[in-house]
Amino acid sequence: MKKIKIPSEYEQWIDSSGITFLQSLGMNTNYFVLDFGCRHGTYTIPAAKVVGNDGRVYAVDKDISALDTLMKTADELDLENVKRFDSSENIHLPFDTATFDMVLLFDVLHLVENRRSLISQLYNVLKHQGTLVLYPRHHEEHMQMSLDEVIKMAERSGFHFAMKTYKQLMHDDQLIQDWVLIFHKH
Repeated sequence: MKKIKIPSEYEQWIDSSGITFLQSLGMNTNYFVLDFGCRHGTYTIPAAKVVGNDGRVYAVDKDISALDTLMKTADELDLENVKRFDSSENIHLPFDTATFDMVLLFDVLHLVENRRSLISQLYNVLKHQGTLVLYPRHHEEHMQMSLDEVIKMAERSGFHFAMKTYKQLMHDDQLIQDWVLIFHKH
């Protein structure tokens, strides 16, 4: 009797549900996407599948090993539209103004010392009408901020708050339900 391998939640996320999730947030073919704090590619890999060959996903992280793993996965999946950028503790985004259609900032804001500076830099690299998708997982315990305070912080950097939505998403390689914040640059 042949044993059937059942894909893990993470594998299903990478293959299908992550793609559906990102599309539900407005990501489209041909987009240029910045995944800031991408780790090993939980959102980068599905994003690369969504944007297709004419789009690009720029993966930024300070963890060299995680970026190595991400790029190995992208190579194994023949995703040539993933570009890697190693970051440091001093966050300076090496991109031109108005480069990206969408920025993903998932479960990383609590790790950034100068959050306001990062949000301002993300505003600058987004195109007019671009979208910031923010998942502030640890906003209460590590940032001592409510969701409303996180929203106000982004608005002070020029973003227009569009909506908060309660979604199933991937966190630490497990599916969970939580709030995702969506902002636009006007």
